[in-house]
Amino acid sequence: MQQATPSPVSRNPESLIQAYLLVSLACERETDRDWLRKKFAMLHQSLKDSWAYQEIIQEGRQQEQRAALQEARQLLLKILEVRFPRLLLQAQKLLPKVEEKAALHNAILYISLSDSQDEVSKYLHNLGNNDQDAA
Repeated sequence: MQQATPSPVSRNPESLIQAYLLVSLACERETDRDWLRKKFAMLHQSLKDSWAYQEIIQEGRQQEQRAALQEARQLLLKILEVRFPRLLLQAQKLLPKVEEKAALHNAILYISLSDSQDEVSKYLHNLGNNDQDAA
């Protein structure tokens, strides 16, 4: 019995990713893009299993996380601008240090519901010092 020869896809899926990306640069018309999508859809699983694809996906996730952090920071600054404008400068200095989305979401909730500027100031100080239990 003759053994099946592995397809070029199973031997080198990284080259498919490179080819896909390079060919995509030449596809200016939507019809060309549709053709390319259809051709590579059949090879999708092989692409997903490759290390290069995983790196691209990871980079995309990291970009999404950075964007979500920035959106949360901007929302927090807008809330402070409306509710406690005197604390805006303090927050502008501290918020870039906060890298946890959950901490920013908790701060948004806390500051939205708080009535005390002093408490919010303390909360911001603790938040900037990576104390997630500021409340």
